[in-house]
Amino acid sequence: TYILMKEHQKLWEIYQSFYSHCDLRCEEGSELWKFHTEHSIRIFQEIFNDDNDLSESYLHRIIGIMYTNSVNLECPPGYGEISGFYPTYANLNHSCTVNTKTVKLSDNTIEVRAQRKISEGEEIYTQYVGADKPTRIR
Repeated sequence: TYILMKEHQKLWEIYQSFYSHCDLRCEEGSELWKFHTEHSIRIFQEIFNDDNDLSESYLHRIIGIMYTNSVNLECPPGYGEISGFYPTYANLNHSCTVNTKTVKLSDNTIEVRAQRKISEGEEIYTQYVGADKPTRIR
């Protein structure tokens, strides 16, 4: 994201248009907020300490956008965890009663497939979080 910010201004502006939910993440997920501060923010500031554009709140916003809008991907055992940022997918509306199904492919692309006929002009809905999760999480 740093290269995007410095070298691709138009794409950076698009990235900045996504929700970060920083207020919610700070209040509800204080442990996660602290983890991001310690393991991402501080390290990033040490590496790029000459860049005055990188305040703690700005970096939390960058992390929040990625954390809020990314999709967890499958990795082979022993390779850790990975997430992918799919801007088109992140712009789909969420509903508990969806008309699509998201399929993660082996090459780490995703496809959004209709579960039923979607009429012209009808909103396309997906489910960001599995139906097995409590409503407050969905």
